[in-house]
Amino acid sequence: MKLFGAMYRAGAVWLLDALLDTIYPELCSLCGASPLQVPWSDQGPPARGLRPWDRPHLCRSCLSGLQSPFPLVQDRMLTDGSTLRYIGAVPTTADLTRVVGAWKYHGVRGLTWPLAGLASTAFSRLRMTGTLVPVPLHRSRRRERGFNQAALLSNLLGLYMGFPVASDLAIRVRNTSQQARLTSLEDRYANLMGTFAVKPVPRGPRQRLILVDDVVTSGATTGELALALIRKGWQVDLVLTLGIGRHPGDMEGP
Repeated sequence: MKLFGAMYRAGAVWLLDALLDTIYPELCSLCGASPLQVPWSDQGPPARGLRPWDRPHLCRSCLSGLQSPFPLVQDRMLTDGSTLRYIGAVPTTADLTRVVGAWKYHGVRGLTWPLAGLASTAFSRLRMTGTLVPVPLHRSRRRERGFNQAALLSNLLGLYMGFPVASDLAIRVRNTSQQARLTSLEDRYANLMGTFAVKPVPRGPRQRLILVDDVVTSGATTGELALALIRKGWQVDLVLTLGIGRHPGDMEGP
């Protein structure tokens, strides 16, 4: 009976794949090529939030074009005067912005595989340990989008790098305006005040936390989350992100 059930599920997935390939063919999110035309990026391991029919939607050539020889490192000041270190896998280029836009706003979840692979390759050069904490989405934004891209990225980074993931330490209690639509730094910070509710630190050794986000520009969102966690007694060591906007004095290195 179990064998029959497994065969039935495999057949159903194959049929769904064939149907999707007909009505929604997989194309590279940058160059528009299909897997039949050019070498393709790999579909990675199963992870929470990724579905059997998701596909990478990125060719190897375009993925290679996103890579950077070294991650970008920035120390940014938080609103309480302390500093927090940000590490971006690559600089925020126009191509990265297009790929992340397809991933976040057009539901191309499978892009998590090549993007997480890109990030884990960059981050593996650094010596760090900790528990990954994705930046949470408000429940209404998650319902609208269908998933939290930072959580998907964290789940795969956790698999690739061997780090635990804690997606339940913080929740977003206010549905704020999209940060990308706000131009001034003051508006971005004001938009986020009181946004996150955080669990207190449990008894025992204090966990070292590493926040995970997709692309950082002003750092207002991750900064507010870091402060909310620190106020509850957590130790926040780093922020890992795919892309990071350049500031004067950036450090690059292994």
